Amino acid sequence: MFEYANLDYDTSGIANPIVINTWYTALETTKNVKAFYLVFEQTNNGATNETIVIELTIDGTVYTFSGSAASGDPRYVSFDANGDISVQGSIEQILALDLDQSAPLETRSLSIRVRQTTAVDVVSAVIEVNMVYATLEVSN
Repeated sequence: MFEYANLDYDTSGIANPIVINTWYTALETTKNVKAFYLVFEQTNNGATNETIVIELTIDGTVYTFSGSAASGDPRYVSFDANGDISVQGSIEQILALDLDQSAPLETRSLSIRVRQTTAVDVVSAVIEVNMVYATLEVSN
């Protein structure tokens, strides 16, 4: 049986503002995950683009994406047919790592970390990560 959950993480509870080049763990290693949607964004006092890095560790393999996003501009994570991270500006389901690309991402384990690698607004810089997912609960 799957137990559905919503990851609603932002760095303001850890560091406000965030510290440049510091990794923040949005999801500790979680077993038996089925991920449907994964989105991240950064907000700051200005309208400048900032470089955000998202790192997914899937079944022990690290996948990293680094890209620029304007304040408050959400980025949706998925995988392309080669298994590389793809980030879109419009809503897109996170899909499996296989060539079929028709199923949600299913993993034996998943963890998520984020960081900002460009200048940080010292007043209000925050990174947010949201994910709709389910975990397999084993019942006796």
